[in-house]
Order: sequence, then C-alpha cells, then structure tokens
Amino acid sequence: MYRLSKDILDTVTYYDVFDYPLSAFEIWKHLLTLQEEGVRPSSYLEVYAALRHETGRGTLLEDRGFYCLSGREGLATLRIRKEKISAAKLRRIKRLARLIRLFPYVRFAGATGSLSLKHGDIGLGEVGNELLDEVALARAGRALEVACNAGVDVVDQRLLEIKKTHGW
Repeated sequence: MYRLSKDILDTVTYYDVFDYPLSAFEIWKHLLTLQEEGVRPSSYLEVYAALRHETGRGTLLEDRGFYCLSGREGLATLRIRKEKISAAKLRRIKRLARLIRLFPYVRFAGATGSLSLKHGDIGLGEVGNELLDEVALARAGRALEVACNAGVDVVDQRLLEIKKTHGW
C-alpha cells in the first residue's frame, strides 16, 4: 500500500504543477510507477482505495470527483471552467481547419498544447493569455506559412484578409 500511495502522490503532484486535478480513473490510467519485473500493475479498485486512504489522511483533497494536493481548493472548478472554454475554442478551430484544408498541399491541421488536452484558458486570442496552438503540415518539399501560437482571432482575421484578397 505504501508504494501505491507514493505512486499516486507522485502522479497527482506532477499534474498539480499544471493546475490539473485528476479523477480516480485518470490517476489509475496515468499512474507514475516503477516498472519492476514480477510486479503486476495496480487495479482500479486498489488505486481508488488508496485514494480514499490518502484523502482521509489529509494528503489529498477530493472535490467534485477530482483529486488534488491538499491546500489546492478550487482546482476542480478551474478545470471544469477550462474544459468549457476549450470546447468553444475547439469548435472555432474545427471551422478554421475546414478552411485551411482547402489550401494546396495541406495534409493536416490541428490543435496542440493545452487546448488539445481541453485545458485552454480565458482570452480567446488575447496576447498574454491562452493562445491557440495550431499546427498545419504540408506535403514534403512545399513551403507553407503557418500561424503557430497565434490567437484564434488573429488567425481568423488573417484568413478573412486572404479570402478578400483572393476573392473566395
């Protein structure tokens, strides 16, 4: 039980750095553990029991089904808020990707960074706040100017300018 509790605390601490509380399932799924020969992976029920134990000891805090380190109240609310913001941003990037795929030689357009993890922040396109991490890949040997780390509004504005220039 000690080894499992330490692994759970290591996992929660790692994600805590990113202000990202985890559900019991996510802790089990992403459990940071030593890969020792002859040692079987922990079951979900074992992880859940260890989480209850650590919550009872006061090491971890459980809020709205998410676990974080004690003293980090409000992270569950923050995660839920960021997931809602990310959903709105992802709808915008899907519209943008439909337009980008019409460019010649484009093979892929997508989101990266915190947005791809549904952990985007407030500030749609505001410099200094959460920016859209966009990646577009072109066929080998073809140059493609890509607006990486550009806010959604900035990219939308640039695409509108391109549409007007080319009469799309």
